[in-house]
Amino acid sequence: MTDTYVTNDEDYLDDGSESQTTSTKHMLTKVRISNFKRIKEAELEIGPVTYIVGGNNSGKSSAIQAIHTAVTAAQVGRERRQQVIPTSSLRYSPAAEFESIGHGRPLENKADGLRAVVEFISQTDNPTEDSRYRVEIYRGRNFDSIGVDREPKQGRLADRIQDPGKLFSIYTPGLSGIPLREEYMSYASVFQRAAGGEANLVFRNILRLIAERDKLDELVNAVSNLIGEDISIYIGADEEQDFYITVEAAIGEEDHYVPVELWGTGLLQITQLYSYVILFQPSVFLADEPDAHLHPSRQRLLASAFDDIAENYGCQVIAATHSEHLISARPENTKLIWMRDGESETYEKEELIPLLMHLGCLDSVSPNRDEIILLTEDQNVHHLTTAINVLGEEGYHVNVIRVNGVSNLGIANTFLQLKEQMPNCTRIAIHRDRDFLIDDEIEGWLEQTFPVSAARPEVFVTRYCDMEAYYCSLSYISHIYHDVPNIKALYDKILREFESKAREDFIHKRKSNNKANYLPAGGSPTNQSLWPNSEPVSLSTVVGKKFLKRLKDQLSKQKIDISRIGTVPPDELLEDLRNCFDAPPTIDSSGNTQDFN
Repeated sequence: MTDTYVTNDEDYLDDGSESQTTSTKHMLTKVRISNFKRIKEAELEIGPVTYIVGGNNSGKSSAIQAIHTAVTAAQVGRERRQQVIPTSSLRYSPAAEFESIGHGRPLENKADGLRAVVEFISQTDNPTEDSRYRVEIYRGRNFDSIGVDREPKQGRLADRIQDPGKLFSIYTPGLSGIPLREEYMSYASVFQRAAGGEANLVFRNILRLIAERDKLDELVNAVSNLIGEDISIYIGADEEQDFYITVEAAIGEEDHYVPVELWGTGLLQITQLYSYVILFQPSVFLADEPDAHLHPSRQRLLASAFDDIAENYGCQVIAATHSEHLISARPENTKLIWMRDGESETYEKEELIPLLMHLGCLDSVSPNRDEIILLTEDQNVHHLTTAINVLGEEGYHVNVIRVNGVSNLGIANTFLQLKEQMPNCTRIAIHRDRDFLIDDEIEGWLEQTFPVSAARPEVFVTRYCDMEAYYCSLSYISHIYHDVPNIKALYDKILREFESKAREDFIHKRKSNNKANYLPAGGSPTNQSLWPNSEPVSLSTVVGKKFLKRLKDQLSKQKIDISRIGTVPPDELLEDLRNCFDAPPTIDSSGNTQDFN
């Protein structure tokens, strides 16, 4: 039940513009961006649905914003029929001071100065020709103004993009976050808010306008079909009696209607998506991290919505995302753009992208660089990366990736997937702490974890119990505290006093190792044979994490600056890492070249 008010928005449209009902399906094929925020130069290949992935500050959002900035600036320039326009007239601005959108420095007014450029390329009826539209933005000569050069001024693509009466692109920086109340607004006001990237703030008005245009059934059917449940939407809109707009929904056969501000995030975002497309009929939907705060199952549903919108509404979707679930659920014709340091990269094995997203290292691993990937069980990688950084100065290109637990099959699956997807120039190794295992037990663990011998990796096993033990060796402590009198005697005293705790930890670790049964045929050594009662404690018989803590506590009591520990890597650690990384490849039993072994 709705009260419908017919709003005459014909005067708001630019005369002679192409009808929005013309199919826009798959119209853009490429977008080239230069000198915009994080992006110096980038070429984006656009499909019906395009996902832009990358780490923080990689340029994902800059790409989305560049497209919408160029479109809205061109529309204002066309509407005002001026090349230089006041920034106050812009429908959308990605920065408080517009000229600051330049890459590395503000936009300039000089002809050869810094200018942001966005070029749109689309398909034509002739497969050998492209249609192009270029928007160049620079600082205006007058205060608080910008220049907008549009080329060409007319043409099919130019007319569609720069038509000020249509939303060629709609931009949503996240799809949730609606206000608690909304007053009635005219179509023109709602249009302006949506053009400025604030459609979520006028969501109730958008639903009201959809109902007034007799398109509410279309919206309800689209959402119901996608979520697999029937929904009902009630819009209470009586401008003569109500100050605010009421929007409620019920799901399934329930009679209980819930106010829109209490809808679940999944339903809210899906309904927002379809409502924006149905009312404004944009050619391009720009979504910046629409997966935020969504459960993985809803993220996959979002992927289905994007596919449906592209297929049935002729609206291309370009979304910047951190979601591996969204990427994994993409249809085959989805384009993937991998942004790194403001540049776009392509990689033929696209399955690598959700894997790296899952591991949280999309911003650090390059698919086109000769490097070593070191999978580590340590959640705190400071001690390892301290050494890796020094090796980097020696020419080793090593990327450290954290993986939960090396004693289970999870790391084997991770290794196999990386091995399959990464190029041959990439070497992959695994770090695990020794944990008082003997060499035969390490070999037994390898056989259990990597039963396929052809895919077995080289493993960097610490010479001591764990990584931290390198940082509490006598040689290391003596080196960094060479100016502290009697440091060796103090160290020996701290170590001797730690023996009781060390034996307790040693027995506990060995019990866990025996339970893991790395030598199923028997033959595991006894605790006495590994550390007889007659032998004193040594670095080889302590858990480094615990002894390092004790060592720091005792040194601190002697007024010794413990912040020195960890500032430089131990020579023993550097030596062991070099030996691992320098090991030549060998041929396994199947005739395949293996890294490291």
